[in-house]
Amino acid sequence: METIDWKKRWIAVLLLGAALMTGAWADKPKPPLKIEKIHARSSQEGVKLCVEMNEYLSDYETREMKPYITLEPPAPFGVEVNYDEVCAVNLKPQTQYRMTVDRRIPLGEDRLDKTYTFVKRTGNIDPSIRAKGQGYILPARGGDSPPV
Repeated sequence: METIDWKKRWIAVLLLGAALMTGAWADKPKPPLKIEKIHARSSQEGVKLCVEMNEYLSDYETREMKPYITLEPPAPFGVEVNYDEVCAVNLKPQTQYRMTVDRRIPLGEDRLDKTYTFVKRTGNIDPSIRAKGQGYILPARGGDSPPV
C-alpha cells in the first residue's frame, strides 16, 4: 500500500495557488476589436451605415457610443447595435458620408485597435405603398377605383 506524502502534496497546492494568484495561468488579455467592413443599408424603416466588427458585441450601451461616431456632412443620427455591427441610423438617402469611429468607443470591456474612417454613399429608401384593411381608393373625380 502506498503512503501519501502530505508534505509534497501541500507544496504542490501552495505552488498551484501561487501560480493562480500571480496570473501565470490566467487568460491572456483579449485582442482589441477590428472593424472589417462598412455597409450602407436602406429599407422601408430608413437608411443606415453599419460597421461590422470581427466579433460579436456583448456588453454595450448605445447612448454612450454616439459621441465616438462622427459623420461628414454633419447629420442627426441614432446608434443601433446588431450582433457584430454598430450602425448610424436615420440618415439621408443618396448621400455620401464620411464616417469616423473613434478607437475609444465604449464597447463594454472591448476596445478597437485604432480609429477607423470610411467614405460610403447611402442608397435610396425602398419604395412601398400600404393601405390598411380591405377597401377601395376613392378617386378625387369620377371614374372607378381599383380594389386595395
